[in-house]
Amino acid sequence: MGNWSRCMNYSLLIVLMLVFGPSYGQTPAISFQRLTLQQGLPANYTSAITQDKAGFIWIATVNGLCRFDGLRCLRFTRQPGDSRSLSHRIMRTVFTSHNGTLWVGAQEGLNQFEPATQSFKRHSFASLGAGCDFIRYIAEGQGGQLWLATKGGVVDFNPATGKSALLMLPVGTASPTDVKSIRRILVDGHTLWIGTQGGLYAYDVRTKQVRSWLPDTYISALVRHPRTGEILVGTNQGLLARLNPTTGALVPVSELSVLEPIASILFTRTGDLWVGVTR
Repeated sequence: MGNWSRCMNYSLLIVLMLVFGPSYGQTPAISFQRLTLQQGLPANYTSAITQDKAGFIWIATVNGLCRFDGLRCLRFTRQPGDSRSLSHRIMRTVFTSHNGTLWVGAQEGLNQFEPATQSFKRHSFASLGAGCDFIRYIAEGQGGQLWLATKGGVVDFNPATGKSALLMLPVGTASPTDVKSIRRILVDGHTLWIGTQGGLYAYDVRTKQVRSWLPDTYISALVRHPRTGEILVGTNQGLLARLNPTTGALVPVSELSVLEPIASILFTRTGDLWVGVTR
């Protein structure tokens, strides 16, 4: 599985290690640019970052959306009375789909950026149930289908038709509220891996069958091993485990046992595994 590496939420350290690690004796020139309120960032609390096909960096914050062109920040936010502005002040996630469309998940609704008018088209899923407009995470399936992790469950959204549906997960012994509270979605072929506050689920898009693991466990991070196909699962309780999708066997990774909540997992191109935790 490559080399196991561990980082305790020092994102600057992660960047330095990744830059200097493969240098093989050379000394690369690196520099950092810091974005804060002074540089035009809407808020210092950010929740997600993506890059669009034009090269712009989009940053979701608790006070609007920022587009950074390398020199300056352009702020987008909700404008009362303007239905072409963002649907809410608080942005939870931002995502670039394969066709280049920028999607922004807000605390209330999904927003589709329209470059020609520099405005947004709003999509609401409130009719599907409470919490379905609270968009935490966006993943893309085959054919451009979007899977939305919301506070009210997994929303299946087809941008081409505008149709949406709520995916129902079995509750079992977990709290129904926790199972509906989706934290992560990982698309793996025809399987949808769903991390909730009440356990881990695997949904087969073709057969509609659902498997589950770790009931009553807050799943905070998911990633697929690029070579073995194993699913790495991180929890809010500090557990990191390897899951074999074929056998269903779940094995803790004792080498990286931590006490802090796991926030993110990354496999590098060389197969090294990085784990970020919240402190």
